[in-house]
Amino acid sequence: MAQQDAMESVGAELPPEEDWRTHATHKGSKKDYPSISFFQKDEAVWYTPAGERGMKGPYRIVGHVGGEMYTIKCEATGQTHADSVPKSQLQRV
Repeated sequence: MAQQDAMESVGAELPPEEDWRTHATHKGSKKDYPSISFFQKDEAVWYTPAGERGMKGPYRIVGHVGGEMYTIKCEATGQTHADSVPKSQLQRV
């Protein structure tokens, strides 16, 4: 029970590979190209808060909350960001 509460406070683990992989096809081609749409756990990212111009970081992806929302942790301070962060505010290092 305590482990479940700890995971909920930090965000769930990232989904298995087959759940986060999407597939795209090129028009006129029958080939299927996998593309990765989600960030991976422990991946380094830059964070741009809403309404600000500059990027902050680097941060690490700690968990996937759901949809395109992530929990991130600042590498410099080791503190987990208080709010879930949308994918649109993150950029790979």
